[in-house]
Amino acid sequence: DGSSGGMKAAECPVMLAEKLTAAIAFALPPVRQRIPGGVLLVGRRTGRPFGVQEIGEAAALLPNIHQLLQSSRSEEQTSEVYPDSY
Repeated sequence: DGSSGGMKAAECPVMLAEKLTAAIAFALPPVRQRIPGGVLLVGRRTGRPFGVQEIGEAAALLPNIHQLLQSSRSEEQTSEVYPDSY
């Protein structure tokens, strides 16, 4: 929300496009070697900053999100080998 010393909303294209007033971002671990897992951005448009408890709750979801990314990557590889499989 700008009060934490992080990036200001006006400096972030995603926050501007989504009209977010507060956000937290987490780096996701690599799905495979040299392939970044990505970034999880959780935003809010109401103007209320994220509290410590909310940040902890969002961080607790990261292992599940990483697992989903790994599963989807495995499915992509399978569909490349077996393009007609469902």
